[in-house]
Amino acid sequence: MKPLTVESKKSMVCGFVLREGDFRRLIDLCRDRLLRAIPDGAVVEKYTIKFKNGAIAETDSLDDVLSQENSGGGFLIRVKSELNAVGDEGLAYLASIEFINADEDDELGSTSIKYLLRAADRDWVFVTSSEIAERIERIRRFAPNQIGQRRRRSFYSLLSIGFPLFAVTAGLLAAFLVRGDRRSELAEWVEKNNVHDPVAVLLKAEEVRNKAPDIPSMGAFIGGMFGLLVLAILIWSFFYKYYPVFNFVWGDYVDEFDRLERARRFWLLTIVLGVIVSAVGGLIANNLKIF
Repeated sequence: MKPLTVESKKSMVCGFVLREGDFRRLIDLCRDRLLRAIPDGAVVEKYTIKFKNGAIAETDSLDDVLSQENSGGGFLIRVKSELNAVGDEGLAYLASIEFINADEDDELGSTSIKYLLRAADRDWVFVTSSEIAERIERIRRFAPNQIGQRRRRSFYSLLSIGFPLFAVTAGLLAAFLVRGDRRSELAEWVEKNNVHDPVAVLLKAEEVRNKAPDIPSMGAFIGGMFGLLVLAILIWSFFYKYYPVFNFVWGDYVDEFDRLERARRFWLLTIVLGVIVSAVGGLIANNLKIF
């Protein structure tokens, strides 16, 4: 009777910081698990890498993958490892892990980490899957696509649709606020003048309704909303530039990644300190005015 084949596969939508040591430990884990299952078997390794210029290369050496320059046209955007082992009884074991730069890859989708395990041993599949998931958890990084299930750059393509909707919504809100102000004005007039004549109230209501809108307050409201939108775009652009989400950290990219990390920490620290100093200065100035 042919043994039951058990398969475990998982796809993740998240960022990652995959350093050379992390990748080696993942491969060592898969290799060790295969040799435990088949002590006398041989592990066959295959690595597929895809570059930013569209080229695809295959090798059976992990050192070849980690020796890539990883810059310019040779910037890595996809790395896949496949480890196979076959026992004397013909039982096959497979452990495959793939990391994808979803922002740079030309294939649609937001999946950035995938792994597949297949064997006729259920316990082997379950335990190996758990250990791989634990390793991946250590290299995961939060990514905006975890929220919207889309690539980060889709934000800019959606902006052309979102901004008109935002402007219309802001205009409706402003009109609603102006209408509320007019109602308050009418109620205040009735109460102040102690008016009980319905005709007088109707005439005053018509006068208030035909009154020109308060352009300065409406303009301030729309300007404030527009300012918030611009601020959101600037914050998004800042993290887009200084917060790389998908990272194969070896080769020439090590220095670039470290530079971006230092720049982000510096600017965030500067902004936070600036806000704190401004707030403290405002409190001190207000206290001085009181005295």
